[in-house]
Amino acid sequence: MPRLPEILDPSALPEDKRQLFEYLKQTRGSVRPPFSIVMNSPEAADRIAHLGGYIRFESSLPAAVVELATLAVSRAFDCRHEWAMHTGFAREAGVSEAAIEAIGHRRGLVGLSPEESLPVQYSRELLEKLKVSDETFAAARERYGDAGVIDLTATVGYYCMMACILNAIELIPPPTAEQLPE
Repeated sequence: MPRLPEILDPSALPEDKRQLFEYLKQTRGSVRPPFSIVMNSPEAADRIAHLGGYIRFESSLPAAVVELATLAVSRAFDCRHEWAMHTGFAREAGVSEAAIEAIGHRRGLVGLSPEESLPVQYSRELLEKLKVSDETFAAARERYGDAGVIDLTATVGYYCMMACILNAIELIPPPTAEQLPE
């Protein structure tokens, strides 16, 4: 059970934030965790939802790249809910089981295609070393362009924020969801 209640009724929000329910339904299909909980701070939820909408659905990056970076963040933060949700999204985007396993078990990336290893390497360097090597940055810039490098970095940052929120409110996936490897 999360530490904060879900907000499931638009009337519980200030009038100028009620449109957030409609936005969430349009972009995510429904109002559910984590946003139903993040709405305990309606202004933060509004801003977070719009940034997340761009990161997930509108950025210059292919969906598989976004999901690989998201899984790398989920693993780095041991964020169980993020992992459970995004492994499914990753598969839908065409991410291989080998890549999901490598990220989940903190394995090396040898044997993965450059399309899968590059976003994971970039994310891992940023999260572990707090910077990206010249070689990895150049490879990302060549593959994704200038806008793509910013979008990839923003993806890592956005999902770090979400992992912090999810871990703080102790939102855990149901036992039937895919679990983060031990």
